[in-house]
Amino acid sequence: KLWPEVRATIQENERFWLGKGFIKNGLLPTEPGRFSTTDGSSSWKKIEEAWIEVLGKGWYYVNRNDELAVEPPTDRKDHDSSCWFYARDFTTAAINSASRERNVAKHWVRFRKLTRTKKMDPNAFLHRKVYNKCDHCDSNVKENISLLLLQSLAFLTMIYNGSKWSISTALLMKAKIIELLDLQFDETTSSDLEIESIEKTSNFFTKLSFLENKIATYVESERKNIKNMFSKVSTTCFCPRNDKSKIFGFTDRCNDLSHSFFPVVEREALAGLV
Repeated sequence: KLWPEVRATIQENERFWLGKGFIKNGLLPTEPGRFSTTDGSSSWKKIEEAWIEVLGKGWYYVNRNDELAVEPPTDRKDHDSSCWFYARDFTTAAINSASRERNVAKHWVRFRKLTRTKKMDPNAFLHRKVYNKCDHCDSNVKENISLLLLQSLAFLTMIYNGSKWSISTALLMKAKIIELLDLQFDETTSSDLEIESIEKTSNFFTKLSFLENKIATYVESERKNIKNMFSKVSTTCFCPRNDKSKIFGFTDRCNDLSHSFFPVVEREALAGLV
């Protein structure tokens, strides 16, 4: 089985200072750090720290840290080959109108996206003899679990972020949801008897109704938390089988997360391990 490969992306940021040019040390306290998520919601001083945080459990990088790709690549000679974008500052409006060519009078910051390819490693979740049998799981169950993962993440980001979700929140919530799948691998497990025991436990968790209740209970506990009483969906109960398309912005949030953060190939690979 070919396990999914996706791109991990971080952002490199710099500010211009007279006499020094563009430097990473000159970023203001209110701005993203030297390296950040693409929305600036999380920042790191070292690039190694950034790559670790956006990697996620059960993944490894295919290329080394010194084999980065800049995005988007271009062969045009009139553009900076290092793919910097220039803007007035790091506000959303300025970032959205950023230019590949610098206007000296207006552009005081620059940023670029760095990407690495990461691949899922099922050995981080289950013993090989267990996950090899996952290839034959029911496709409908896999699709239902995949949808459950996406919808629960979308709902959680609406609780915490409202109309505009942040990558920092999505990373935390996604890790928690995957933890609820209870995919565990003990490196000391080796005997067929121990593996059979894991299979039975895993099969118990594959019952969709049980998994739905488990995730729904967690999402509901977050929704009812007093600190979230003014959230966008504070009055809406999360029930996996209910039609959530009537929740304003929910369908768009699901589509956005699926497209840019939690793709279907990743969700279905996780579902196949449950």
